[in-house]
Amino acid sequence: MRKILCIISLLVFISCQKDLKTKDIISDLKVTPNVVDADGSSLVSVSVVLNDRAATDKRNVVFTTTGGNWIDGKNGKITVTATYQDGEILAKANLTAPASAGIITITAASESTTLNGDYNLSATVTANKVEPTVIKLEPSSFGIGANFTTEDTLVAKITGLNNNNASKGVTVLFEDLNGNNPAGGRFRAVQATSGAGSTVSAIYGAPALSIGTPITIRVTVLDKNSVKTTISDATTLTINK
Repeated sequence: MRKILCIISLLVFISCQKDLKTKDIISDLKVTPNVVDADGSSLVSVSVVLNDRAATDKRNVVFTTTGGNWIDGKNGKITVTATYQDGEILAKANLTAPASAGIITITAASESTTLNGDYNLSATVTANKVEPTVIKLEPSSFGIGANFTTEDTLVAKITGLNNNNASKGVTVLFEDLNGNNPAGGRFRAVQATSGAGSTVSAIYGAPALSIGTPITIRVTVLDKNSVKTTISDATTLTINK
């Protein structure tokens, strides 16, 4: 009789386990904030609550995202083991915002294939475009050889409001001037459109000019029609040999 009762209990337990869904194990998916700057660096905190039906070995939660990057995650996914915090069983993760504007979807599900079924929790985050307001140009050296004998690496950082990165996709124009006229130098390896790091760059070689001649290097943000804006910066290189 005892053996029969044990078998019945086991069957009931297995049946209950098969019927459990992710929604029976995790709940209350929170994303904070749900509106962020698309600057590639702002943080979004994500958490879910696990209920007491989640066995100790079934407390891994898989978070996925359609945009941005999980801190310590990979390929848009991270697995987190829930722990007791403030009287609740919580799984938490942090996401860096994408560098492009749009709506991203975050999901959470139990890692256990026997518990998760086809169900997951989801929430959305809106990443707003950060327009450029400032560009800062830095040369690798302020002296340069004439007649293309040496080169200078130019890197410009683009920022938006609050000194955060601007969203990716800002296009710029590099120019060299001798007085008010083109200096006639050469730009190569030009990265004229910003990526997730919100920088642009170029390598510059100076033409055959006399020692002591100043060359103004200017970088200017272009609008969507490739017209120069007022967002610009410049530095001076001097022919030193």
